Amino acid sequence: MEIIQKENVNVPNSLIVSGLTHTKIDEELFDYLKGHGSIARLIHIGKTESEYYQQVIVEYNFDTAIKSIEPLLPLDYASTSDPEVNYLVKALSSVYAGKAGGEATRSYLEELQSVATLSGRSLTAVLKDELAKVNESIVQAAQSETIEGVWGTSKDEPASNVDSTHQFTPIMSPQPTSSVKKSPVTATFTSFPLNNASETSSDPTNVCPPEVQRVIVEHIVKTGEVASQSHAHSRLKTFSGRFPCPSNEVDYDTWRTNVELLLQDPSISDLDRSRRIIDSLSPPAASMIKPLGSADLPNTYLELLDSAFGTVEDGDELFAKFLNTLQNAGEKPSSYLHRLQVALMKAMKRGGITTSKPEGQLLKQFCRGCWDQSILTELQLESRREDPPSFPKLLLMLRTEEDRQAAKNRRMKQHLGIPRQKVVTHAQVTCVSPPGDRQLPNHSELSAETQQLKAQVAQLQAQLAKLLPAKPSKAKKAPKPSESSGPNTSHTKVTSSAVNSTNLASKPKPWYCFSCGEDGHIARSCVNEPNPSLVYTKRKELHEKQQQWEEQNKLPLNLRQSLSRD
Repeated sequence: MEIIQKENVNVPNSLIVSGLTHTKIDEELFDYLKGHGSIARLIHIGKTESEYYQQVIVEYNFDTAIKSIEPLLPLDYASTSDPEVNYLVKALSSVYAGKAGGEATRSYLEELQSVATLSGRSLTAVLKDELAKVNESIVQAAQSETIEGVWGTSKDEPASNVDSTHQFTPIMSPQPTSSVKKSPVTATFTSFPLNNASETSSDPTNVCPPEVQRVIVEHIVKTGEVASQSHAHSRLKTFSGRFPCPSNEVDYDTWRTNVELLLQDPSISDLDRSRRIIDSLSPPAASMIKPLGSADLPNTYLELLDSAFGTVEDGDELFAKFLNTLQNAGEKPSSYLHRLQVALMKAMKRGGITTSKPEGQLLKQFCRGCWDQSILTELQLESRREDPPSFPKLLLMLRTEEDRQAAKNRRMKQHLGIPRQKVVTHAQVTCVSPPGDRQLPNHSELSAETQQLKAQVAQLQAQLAKLLPAKPSKAKKAPKPSESSGPNTSHTKVTSSAVNSTNLASKPKPWYCFSCGEDGHIARSCVNEPNPSLVYTKRKELHEKQQQWEEQNKLPLNLRQSLSRD
């Protein structure tokens, strides 16, 4: 069974099942086998030349599962859902031992036949000699009464403790050091009779010294470790189809790429592929494939998932999106190239690009959408359109150039230093008197202040009347205020005078620099480059605001001139 060596199957922890229907009915048997222990993997024998074709090897994680089910083996299991379906479960060690033992016997007999032919003796005579040697080894093994360490008798022990007739190196069963359960490894060494203690040639340390024993034991242990290692396939990453994608999951394109690698692995059966796909899905993606059964092929699952979560955009639209992909502000050229590559692959997958050399299209769009002209000039990418580099090579060139420019900028800052910005401080001080120090003014003080304000308002009105020309046709004589309306009339005049004075004082003035057009400084202290277009725009805006203010206030021409002179 070549598949056992190819897959590194742990034979002592495995079963072999025949009679499978490869439908959903088989799930009942696998659930029953799971009741005895956790299953590491299922290996489907798909080689048509093998006598175990269409059978499945069930490998457990621990040997306790085999010990639990061993009294029931061989097991004839009848399906409850379909009485016509019967499964036969056997221990893989029993099947493999007979198969491997028969092959070893045949090869051994062939070697004996070749020895008999070369020596000129009959096969029967050679076989009798070999059987005699085997019988002698069995008798010597039966006579061994003590089991010592791997190195034999210690040097510190006296020689009288050692059997004078035979000396054996004990059977060794090394304990597994890894998490994988290892079958015990037995190392048996041939005994050596001691006919005469004075004969150094018969000393077992001369024939099989401890160094040789050590090498042999290490070789056997390493061989057992390699044979017992299980070929555990990595699980697919989780995909649910939720948006935005959770941090512990991957998007559909990444998940689909991992599934493509799984489908290309010939050592995995379709049933195992379907199982892995189902295990990697979580709702709502898992809810979409519930109508499908285990008998459906993996492509059926993928077809349903592609229709729900795959790209639905047309190839021409994806190609147009690729052509409209430009470099963003603050984005490195290498990151922009990576975005272009992703967009190009999507367009090619949907048939939007039929060219056999996508590198040329990628380089053309990169030169068109990259705003960093210095890196295009340094790498001479415009002149390489006829012979464009591949994506990995172009990406490496960009990252190398970016690193070189960044290192140069760091050296420049270290040499020239970073210019220090001027510190501007805005301080506001407010003095608040304690509540106990506040004294409310009396009525006489309020009256005096009111009289002063009235006098000032009257002076302002007199000055304004001198400035305004008399218009007898339109002006109307305002009736003199009567004594009965004294306080109210006075309050109205004060309010209107205050509004007029406020309007006169709030005429828009230039707030910009006449050189660069920026706000906050004047032309004498301007250090910026002249910007006539911005100055013209600000001047036009100022004229519009002044005209609007003049229309609202409707001042005569002489008053406008006087205000402009002031």
